[in-house]
This record gives sequence, C-alpha cells and structure tokens, in this order.
Amino acid sequence: MADKSNDLLVGLDIGSSKVVCMIASPVSSSTFKIEGLGECKSEGIEQGGVVDINQAVDCVRTAVEEAEKTANTTVKTVAAGISGPHIRTDNCIQQTIVGSGEIEQKDIDDLLNTAMSVTLPPSMRYLDVIPQEYSVDYARRIRTPIGMEGKKLEGSLHVVTAQSAQCLFLNKVIRRTGLELIDSQLIFNPLAAASAVLRPEEIDLGVALIDIGSDLSDVAVFFDKAVQYSAVHPMGGQQITDEISIKTHLSQDAAEKLKLQMGQVRYDARKDKDSFIRLPTAPGYSDDGGRILSKQALSAIIDVKVQDILEKIYYRIRDKSLHTQLGYGVVLTGGGATLPGIQRMAKEVFSSHMAGREINVRLGRPLVNYETSEFVPPELYNTESFPKQFAGYSTPQHAAVLGYLCQLNQKFWAQGSNIGSKRKLKSIGGVIKQWIFGNF
Repeated sequence: MADKSNDLLVGLDIGSSKVVCMIASPVSSSTFKIEGLGECKSEGIEQGGVVDINQAVDCVRTAVEEAEKTANTTVKTVAAGISGPHIRTDNCIQQTIVGSGEIEQKDIDDLLNTAMSVTLPPSMRYLDVIPQEYSVDYARRIRTPIGMEGKKLEGSLHVVTAQSAQCLFLNKVIRRTGLELIDSQLIFNPLAAASAVLRPEEIDLGVALIDIGSDLSDVAVFFDKAVQYSAVHPMGGQQITDEISIKTHLSQDAAEKLKLQMGQVRYDARKDKDSFIRLPTAPGYSDDGGRILSKQALSAIIDVKVQDILEKIYYRIRDKSLHTQLGYGVVLTGGGATLPGIQRMAKEVFSSHMAGREINVRLGRPLVNYETSEFVPPELYNTESFPKQFAGYSTPQHAAVLGYLCQLNQKFWAQGSNIGSKRKLKSIGGVIKQWIFGNF
C-alpha cells in the first residue's frame, strides 16, 4: 500500500459567527488525527452566505494561517460546507436501463447523472444527490445493487440544490486565500455533521439531527439507513441574543456575553442553582440600582425563542410525516446546543406532540482522544472503551468541520491521495507565494 503519512485532510467551516479550519492526517478509513486548528470570528458572512467578500477572505485567511501554524505545515486543498435559506431539498425517483444485464457502478452513475440532468431554475445548481434505496426490476428495498442482474434500475434519491451565486461566492473566498475546493464541491452542513456524530443504529431506527448555529438551524432526518429529509431554518442563536437585548435594554455584544455567561434553557428550581447579575443602567433610565437580573428570569427570556425554534422544526418534520419515525430521538449540534438545559426543552417539545411518547434527546459531540488527537468514529461509540479525556474540540459546534474531515477521509482512502494536500513544512517563500496568490 502506498505511504499516506505525508497527506493531509483540511476542513473549513465558514459560519456566520465563526470560521474554523481543521487540519488532520489520515490514519485509517474510519479515523484520522487532528494536526492543527484555527478559528476566527466571522465577518462578511450572514445566514451562511457571503455579504462582503473582502471581510470573509480576511477571516478565512486568519483561520487557515492559525491552523497551518499549529500544524507546522502549509495546505492547498480543502473540503468546505454550505448552508442558508436558499438551500432546497426534495425526494424523487429516477430510473435507468441497465446496459449489460449485470448492474455495475457505471449504471448507478448513469442514474445519478440522469437525476442531475433535470433542468433547474437559472439561479440554482445541484449540490448533492444521495441514494436512499434501489429497486431492480420488481425487487425493492435494495441497498447495494452492484452485481445484481436486471433490466431496469430505479433509485429513490434525496436531492439537494443551492443558489449558484452563493456557491460561487464561497468558492471565490476560498480561492482568494490561496486554496482550492476539492472537486469544486461544497458539502451540505447537516449531512456533514451527521457523519461525525450519528451512530449507525440511530440512522437505522430514526433520528433528527438539529444543528443550531448563529443565524441558521440545519435539520436532517434519517430513517432506515438513509437521509429522508433535510432543510435550513432561518433562525438560531442570534435570535436568542436579540430577544435578550430587547428585554434587558443591553447592546448586542453585552446580551451575547450575558447569554454565554449565565444563559440557561428551562430553569428548574429543584435542580438548578440560581444566581444574580447587576445590569448596567440603560441610557435614558434612572440609576436607581434596581437593574438586577436572575438566572431564572434570563432563562424565561431565552425559553421563548428556543421553544419557538424547536417547535417550528418539529412542525416541518411532522408535515413530512416523519415525526413518528424518530425511533432513536433527537441529536443536537452547533453552538446553540451548548446552552445548558436545551436537551430538557427539546425533550419537552418533541414529546409533548407525540401522544405521551417520550423522545430521547442527546448532544452530538464528535469525539477526539485527548492523548492521541485521533477522531473516534460514531460506529465505535458503543464497542470501544472511551478514553479518559477528550480534546477541546469534542464539542457540538465542531460537528460540521469534523464531518467534512470524515467525508474527506473516506473519499481519500477510496480514491487515493490525489484529493488531499501534501504535507509541506512552512517556509518564508511559501508564505509569500500564498499571499501573492490570494491577493492578485
């Protein structure tokens, strides 16, 4: 087998609140080792889309350079994702005639290409076409039809499309930092996050992954070993901050700081310890020393928005008749999932609509061993003993970027090292060359 130790995998998460770049080296087809991490507060990105290319380029460059510095290397190709209200998804059935009688990979490729040949509005482009199951002649519910014989191959497919302009803008931002997007293909964020946190039994029995970001909440519902539904909801942690700002007369920055400092969902006086904070006097109000806010009162403000977000997501899942197929429950990822008590609220919202059935809810934490920096794949969650400690990026907000690396790692071992960056120690000349490429 060829030596792959000099190859690198790079994931780039360009979010509305933060840009994250993560560099890893492949270890096996199921795992990889984290080599470097860089993060930068987002500028020029709103609701997952680029609104200022120059600001976005600066943020991406900062995150990438920080990751390169910690990994002591330079990179040239990345896997990146996309989200936004412009994303559209649908399920469809497509068929093709088998050429040789025995189904080969080219027949599946023909099926997917036929699905992607359907004309879209000029402003949209195909992002992904994901098989759910196949039929060969009259035989149905087939997972892998290769090697079977038949005349007609039919596939049930999940189709994801995106606005062409936003895809081009993100690609341009990446190119201007001196990087190239692998296969010129962006990954839909909730499907990436699922790769990093969902166990096979959850995908089989039914689970809703809800990734609560700053401006957006991404949703993907899996059942019977395949994605059945995905969507983007234009609401997230920023709406919670807005509500706090309005109710407390604080600035956006102060409200965000307050949310992170003592924010909680579904305060329970029997279990949670209360605390108080003195708020600064708002302009135009008398300074009577009465601006005291308790953790319980802040929770009441936050509850309204969190419940609204989760209920709207539930109703969309119900409208697709998938609410009864959540046999394993709900998995929460994203920065919004780190709010204490949000699991309690999600369980309450989903269970209250299920005729008394209690829904299981857990946080989706991608697991990275603290000592070895190796990613623990979800399929090993229940069969391998956990390490005593996990690395600092084993958090719900790193699910998407680790998901990019999961998908890139699988593709790397299947297709070879041509999709990865070659390990190369930094040099002054290399840094200058990268700066020139990104600016001219």
